[in-house]
Amino acid sequence: MLFSTRCRSIVLGLALAGLSSLGAVGSAHADVILTFGQAVDGPTVNATNDVGGTSTEIKATNVAVIVTQIAGAVLPTPFLATLNFDFKSAGPAVSVFGQDLQQYLGSFSITSGLNGTGTNYLSSGLVDAVLNGTNGQTALGIASSTDPIFTSDVIGPLGFPSSASFSFASVSPAIHINGSTIAGFTSSVSGTFGASQSVPEPSSLALLGLGVIGLAGAAYRRRTCAV
Repeated sequence: MLFSTRCRSIVLGLALAGLSSLGAVGSAHADVILTFGQAVDGPTVNATNDVGGTSTEIKATNVAVIVTQIAGAVLPTPFLATLNFDFKSAGPAVSVFGQDLQQYLGSFSITSGLNGTGTNYLSSGLVDAVLNGTNGQTALGIASSTDPIFTSDVIGPLGFPSSASFSFASVSPAIHINGSTIAGFTSSVSGTFGASQSVPEPSSLALLGLGVIGLAGAAYRRRTCAV
């Protein structure tokens, strides 16, 4: 039997109430959780090509950095830390309207000790990051294109959305493609990282419960109105 007008109104109202409550709980945004710059002048990053010019590896090993911002005011800033990362190209470089682009993957850590030891201020793997720089210029960056999963001994909780970006300055030689990959270079480095730090509040959990009840009620009313 077809729904009566009254039944349609009840079902629609319950469904909309449920969806709007779920949407209110699901909203989140990324906050800046850490920024850093080099503690020393000069090149600290080294990018190298393989023999055939088909891949690039970008590394920073035990680079002294200054953390200029960290979420939660857990530590007074600025303070010294150690940066390590290793990014490898995951596909050929392309040039689009003068912009050289290439996909990378790898991992990084910002810690209190050498070689990723000591307190873990922030670390993550990057499974899908994009290098972007203007051909012939001396600045480029690598930014995550999917949400990295951060771990930290001092910041928490860390959720989604999240982001990681590294900026390379004083790139030498200037940015260009060698064979099918970004040419090797040296540079300095800085970085900015973001993540959602929101935790569901009691009111949000109540809204979530109402949302589930509303959707369940809509399904029940649909069944009862149909008989």
